[in-house]
Amino acid sequence: MEKYKRLEILINLLERRPYHSKEQILDYFAVHHEFQISARTLERDFKVLETEFHIPVIYDRTNRDYYLSKKDSKQITVFLQFAGRLYLADLFRKGLKDFKDLQKTIKLEDQSEFEGIHYVEPIFLAIRQNRSIKFVHYNYFRKSYTDYHIAPIQLREFKRRWYVIGVPLNAENQPEKNAHIKTFGLARLSKLKTLEITTIKNDKFENQLNKFNKIIGLNYDEGEKQEDIEIAVTPNQYKYLESLPLHFSQVYLGKLPDGRIKINLHLIPNYELKMQLLKLGDQIEVLNPKSLRKEMKKTINNTLKQYQ
Repeated sequence: MEKYKRLEILINLLERRPYHSKEQILDYFAVHHEFQISARTLERDFKVLETEFHIPVIYDRTNRDYYLSKKDSKQITVFLQFAGRLYLADLFRKGLKDFKDLQKTIKLEDQSEFEGIHYVEPIFLAIRQNRSIKFVHYNYFRKSYTDYHIAPIQLREFKRRWYVIGVPLNAENQPEKNAHIKTFGLARLSKLKTLEITTIKNDKFENQLNKFNKIIGLNYDEGEKQEDIEIAVTPNQYKYLESLPLHFSQVYLGKLPDGRIKINLHLIPNYELKMQLLKLGDQIEVLNPKSLRKEMKKTINNTLKQYQ
């Protein structure tokens, strides 16, 4: 656990204030976090970040200091999420001796958020072993149960809920005609069984999987394309969006004459994006594209009618 704490401290330091010499980094660990580490340990941590987490710490030979590349921001976010889960798991493990006392100190959200989490391990193993799975899936809207046989290719988390993404298979254990990946919430699965080895190659569906990086959430249509979404944000709201971006493609475009901040998102506009923007109320305004601006205006007008 100590190794991950060091890595998290190192990343946060170079994210907030890049360009530190090795000596400055070691001093920071000692003074601010009471970590007495050697230059050799720091070098090993640099190597771990690059080889295990694909986050290279770059050395500037001219100034003799270190920094992180902005192009690795997505991978950095993934690592920090991973480290956060490790810390919580370790904290809960230590608190199991007196769980009632732990509950007084730490309040979790509704436990229903974690429905289906016991399926993560068998699905993870099925993906690692290239095995297909069968399960029953419940549709909330139709109130119906459907049997599925899929080749699972990825597990994803969104808003503390877990989902499996897979390729539907036919009776011969082959992809269905014109197969397209489907997403299933683990909270709606039952009777899951791990079956035989499949011949599905994940790289055949890589382009489809990559589309998840171009959206907020898990819903998109195959024909949809990325767009530049320009938004005007109040200065106070921008402070929050700067520390917790709407999407990793978010970039600062500058100040508008009225003092608001202009930002850009490069993604596929979908329902989840619209909901995230509506949550911000009068703190934001969609400037472009005109089609999304029109949709937002229509939704807001319909909402106002409910209160007349």
